[in-house]
Amino acid sequence: MSGETYLLIQRWGKDLGGVESWGYSIKSLLEKRNPVHLFAFREYGAFKKLWFCFRMLSGKRFVLMDYRMIVFLPLVLIKGLFKNIDIFIILHGDEVLKMSFFHRAVLNLLYRLYKFTFIANSNYTAKVFKKKMKSAEVLVVHPFDNYKLYNSNLKKVTQKKNLFNTGRDVSSYQVSNLDVLNICIIARLVKRKNHENIIRAISLLSHMRLTFTVNLKIAGDGPERQNIENLIHDLGLRSQIELLGKITEEQKRALLDTSDLF
Repeated sequence: MSGETYLLIQRWGKDLGGVESWGYSIKSLLEKRNPVHLFAFREYGAFKKLWFCFRMLSGKRFVLMDYRMIVFLPLVLIKGLFKNIDIFIILHGDEVLKMSFFHRAVLNLLYRLYKFTFIANSNYTAKVFKKKMKSAEVLVVHPFDNYKLYNSNLKKVTQKKNLFNTGRDVSSYQVSNLDVLNICIIARLVKRKNHENIIRAISLLSHMRLTFTVNLKIAGDGPERQNIENLIHDLGLRSQIELLGKITEEQKRALLDTSDLF
């Protein structure tokens, strides 16, 4: 049983949210070589959590979808003082922005002992984390999925790629065979995702001399939904912008298939 891989995550399910979807994809990728044991701690009772803390002593590689999950590895960390273990910590967003002084101090101490591999989901997240953890090195790996662009989609993108030639003024664009440009966003409706920016951009485009209409579909839910709805209403964009709410993985794929820009 030596050399096992464990993935630690709060909840399990590819439709639950961004970090859960990414965890699902990471596990699927890793399992192409070796089995991956899942520890979804919010779904387990106290006894099962304790049992997992002992079971993970057989592990060699650990993927933490949140740095705070290090609390479940006390026995593993003791083992790591005598045997080599690999710990990969995923940096996603909210947990980095909310990092407390205590978490920073503990993580800095453990990083000196074990040299964790930190993997950020964006350059921005990596920059924020490195400000808090100045000694840490961070790899940036953008979230991925086992999503394939089929030939029909590739042809569609190729036909429309001349739209984005930055050498011309977008206000006077003439694009053949294009009536509607479909844009989509898939993200939680929170302030830092900055949905407001693209909504205002759509408003500016709607007043330009374009030969086509720009439509936007927003998938996701969150505390900013009411503010986003109000902004769409105030800018008179209800006919161009649609809030889809929370969508399934199948609906997500369908949305990507029918969109020109993501």
